[in-house]
Amino acid sequence: MELNPSDSPKVKILRVNAPEKRPLRIENVRRMMRHVVHPVALITSTDILISAEGAPISWKGATVSSFNTVTLSPLPIVSFNIKKLSSTYEAIKNSGLFRAHLLDSTKISARIAGKFSGGNKSSPFHDESGSLESFALPISRVNLLSERRPGREPPHINNYPRFRFSLRCQYVPQKTVEIEDHVVVFGEVTETEAHFHRLKESSVLMYYVDGKYCPPISRTVSGCFSSSSDLRPSEENNDVDGVE
Repeated sequence: MELNPSDSPKVKILRVNAPEKRPLRIENVRRMMRHVVHPVALITSTDILISAEGAPISWKGATVSSFNTVTLSPLPIVSFNIKKLSSTYEAIKNSGLFRAHLLDSTKISARIAGKFSGGNKSSPFHDESGSLESFALPISRVNLLSERRPGREPPHINNYPRFRFSLRCQYVPQKTVEIEDHVVVFGEVTETEAHFHRLKESSVLMYYVDGKYCPPISRTVSGCFSSSSDLRPSEENNDVDGVE
């Protein structure tokens, strides 16, 4: 029996594209990640090699968009990405501690996040005159446990006396992962500071997407704070698109 060519089963021919060149692949990942929502956290630490007493000159900080929980049991562990050469990472290694601040979505918080997006060369804890910014809470004013060494304590960000969410973390150096020019930092949460009574059920803390810091869903139907070049996750971090 002779088969009519039109009766033959149709074979789907898959055309394989040529392998992507590396620059194109990088750009495609960058463009895709611009549309993924990332949490915003402000990481602070004290470099005790600069000041054993924890003077403001030793305070370091960076805005990151990779902060997340790794596990909650048996102990809460968090992580974030940061550049190996970051002075904030250096402070974390030297003191063994860091504090992660989660911000509310106000213009004040966006300004603070922007101050820490340029790295520590810009002295983000100080204003143009060299004085401490109003949001910089001196360690001496923090209610510390007696067994702690105040010089090692990470600085607080205190821009919202009625709204504060932060996690004091013990650095877990043996878990650090090095990937190219970045590291993944892990920390065990040893203390939390949370004003849940200030949140609505539907509230979302500050997040970052498509080059913008965005406000809580409960406060706005749409729209984000536009991100200028100084309102982006820190160049010390550089873990997602929009930070360069």
